[in-house]
Amino acid sequence: RKSRRMGRVSLRFQRFGRKSRPFYRLVAADSRRKRDGKFIEILGGFNPMMMKEGKKEARLEVQRIKYWLSVGAQPSHAVSRLLSKAGLLPELPRRTNLKKKHIEFARQNGFEGKEVWEIITGPAPGREASEVVEAVVENVETDEAVEVPPIGLTGEATTDTKDDK
Repeated sequence: RKSRRMGRVSLRFQRFGRKSRPFYRLVAADSRRKRDGKFIEILGGFNPMMMKEGKKEARLEVQRIKYWLSVGAQPSHAVSRLLSKAGLLPELPRRTNLKKKHIEFARQNGFEGKEVWEIITGPAPGREASEVVEAVVENVETDEAVEVPPIGLTGEATTDTKDDK
């Protein structure tokens, strides 16, 4: 009988429950297996439908999760978000909808690298907002008025014509 080698282990959710009433089980599984297929170990559960004191209910086997992370198991994106909220992983960087024109505008005004990112999204963890503001004030020339493109606005406001009958 041949021994089977285990592939990369991933921490992911298995979906249970009926239609429109999901319940997820957190499992350690071979990454090549199906989502709801065979798993190695159950590490907890997550019920997004159950509201408990204003929070979604989650049960986690913290010691076992730490073990699997220590031996190199890779959490899925959804599991990473849950574990970061539980304090087992560092917070994930937030996605932003920055447009090229905002980044180019910051670069044209003498900002580069981390400064551009911090000006648009806010200070990096462990860095005070006042440090970012000081960096901005040092690089801005006060003799010229500069037009700043609005962040998040893509076009002009439209009016609804249904009421104009």
